[in-house]
Amino acid sequence: MAVEAKPPNCLLSSLSESKARSGRNQLMRPTSLTSYLPAQTPIADEFIAQYENTMEINDCLRALVKFSTESLGMLCFNTRLGCLDGTANLDFVEDLGIFFRSIDESGRYIKPYRYFRTPLYNKFERAADNMYRVAREEMQKALDKMAVLEKVGKLEEYLKEPNFLHSLISHPDMTHGKAQSLILDLFVGGIDSTSNALTFLWHELALHQDKQERLYQEIRNVIGNGNHDVNSLAKMFYLKACVKESLRKNYPVGIGSIRRLTEDMIVGGYQIPKGQDVLIPLRNMCQDAKYYKNPDKFIPERFLRGDQSVDEETRHTEPFVHVPFGFGPRSCIGQRFAESDMFIITTKLFQAYNVSLAPEIPEKLEFIYRAFACPTTKVNFLLRKRN
Repeated sequence: MAVEAKPPNCLLSSLSESKARSGRNQLMRPTSLTSYLPAQTPIADEFIAQYENTMEINDCLRALVKFSTESLGMLCFNTRLGCLDGTANLDFVEDLGIFFRSIDESGRYIKPYRYFRTPLYNKFERAADNMYRVAREEMQKALDKMAVLEKVGKLEEYLKEPNFLHSLISHPDMTHGKAQSLILDLFVGGIDSTSNALTFLWHELALHQDKQERLYQEIRNVIGNGNHDVNSLAKMFYLKACVKESLRKNYPVGIGSIRRLTEDMIVGGYQIPKGQDVLIPLRNMCQDAKYYKNPDKFIPERFLRGDQSVDEETRHTEPFVHVPFGFGPRSCIGQRFAESDMFIITTKLFQAYNVSLAPEIPEKLEFIYRAFACPTTKVNFLLRKRN
């Protein structure tokens, strides 16, 4: 008799209870995450310093996976994992590819793995087990450390620095099991989504030197050669516009949002019954000339309020067309941290270097969806130091 093979508890696990979601939403507010800027900045500095001698970034996505793993390790477990200095005995690049490609394919094809172990399922399981094993071990180390500090009366001093894990498990609406599920999903999902989104963003800026120069001038005007703080990030309007435009042009997910209606509704003259699944094709809408003039062009100015360099047809005016992180209580759990990570590392890169595409890299970057958009080829950059 065939036995259904159960997928491991992974990214698809759900924190559906409203109280649990309320707790994590409060902790992921912008005001909560700004306190992590001092911890994120040294990681970005270390990443940039790697290229002072080589003056090129080969296989950008692989490099950014290491950066994102290190950065998310600091957020989730309050520790450095050693991904950038080579002391870590882990490399999630291959595992992430297998993991998310398997999830994507399992949703589109016949599912024989539900009844017996297929080669695809075995690869998926090995990749998932490896990544979640590392995450669980690091989480337990962090919990054990706090338990020891509490016994010797030093926990309060330790917690003067921001600690996301402690804030999470201490929240009255969050159980230990749900906290672990959220941390694991944030860690694994955040690595892949952030590293891919940054690769597309840097490709766009390397290709469009005029946009890169405008971003550099904003960096000079706001922080010069310094670091970001809460106030300076709030002034980086063009940087945020570049991120939004890259996410619009290279939409991070293949379709959009699916929601199951909890009551009967009439939308656009159509009656939709309760319990029906409704798909909002956000990717298609972001590439539709009806909403964005010249949708295949990289025009960050369309997201700048009051910018006179674009006309009204080009300007972004439909707020619910561009929601790459979702919207409301079921939006992406790591949105604020991912955005902060992208803002800091992008500022650091273009603050230090002029970035251009290596000769072999195409101007049009092809990609596939393996849950998140991923380039089909390696992306290499050439660097030139700023004066």
